[in-house]
Amino acid sequence: RPADEPVDTDIGSVRLPRGEGRGLKVLEGHFISESAMSRLLAGQLEGISHAHEEGDTRKTIWPAFPPEGKLEIPALADLEFHVGLGRDNATRRHVDGMLYGISLIRLRPGVRFAVRVEGVDERIHPQDETIIVPLGGEGKLARLVVDDARPWPKRPELKTGADGKLRFRIVLTTPACMPEKGWLPEGFVEGRGIDGGLRWQGCLQGVECSIVSACIGKAVPMGGWNMAEGRPRPLQPHVPAGSVYFCEADASQIKGIQNLHGSHMGQNTALGFGHILIGCW
Repeated sequence: RPADEPVDTDIGSVRLPRGEGRGLKVLEGHFISESAMSRLLAGQLEGISHAHEEGDTRKTIWPAFPPEGKLEIPALADLEFHVGLGRDNATRRHVDGMLYGISLIRLRPGVRFAVRVEGVDERIHPQDETIIVPLGGEGKLARLVVDDARPWPKRPELKTGADGKLRFRIVLTTPACMPEKGWLPEGFVEGRGIDGGLRWQGCLQGVECSIVSACIGKAVPMGGWNMAEGRPRPLQPHVPAGSVYFCEADASQIKGIQNLHGSHMGQNTALGFGHILIGCW
């Protein structure tokens, strides 16, 4: 949560996030279970711990990949580096100078990943059937099972403070592409709070609120391939998943804030970017 008083920094007087204890480090490249996320949104840290051995499903924090050279460390997947040669399809011979290397992701046994899709006709992908599809850059075959989407982690009850303000957190669960200044949602402008500290005011899906503080990870450059135009997408910096915005709003905004849970912010939201969950602080 933010500190009670603003402090002078290189960007002005701001309420920096505070943590209990010393020597705290940012936890990057990890995933958290659904039940643990619900507790975190409610501000509860009890029962949240790291996995120490493979298959330890009681633990709630898992690294995406093990540290280099430590394959015995529990993780969700492994990175495999492959080297190959570019090939001329007409002659079926290699092309001089076309040596390349790629990192492939291999999920560990018992690990699957799900994609939430909306608006798909059931006749296209009926339930209770297994479909084999090519997946990834090399088109390796994968098994696809269509099922009902799981609900998002539970949103905690939002309570109004003695000053008539609602204090809530916006937690990014997927990277977000912000158009202004790299980390601010569109339309948010710099202002001052009654404590003299900087805050950023704007409207998010109809909710008038102020960003009081934020924990933002290092920008993640993301591009991809534009299927419609047949060319690469330009690299753009994205706010990484796991980033948190600490916000304030009037109590009259309660319904709108509740509706933000499970929605999106930023650009390219139809592709899944900028998915958010709402917590309290």
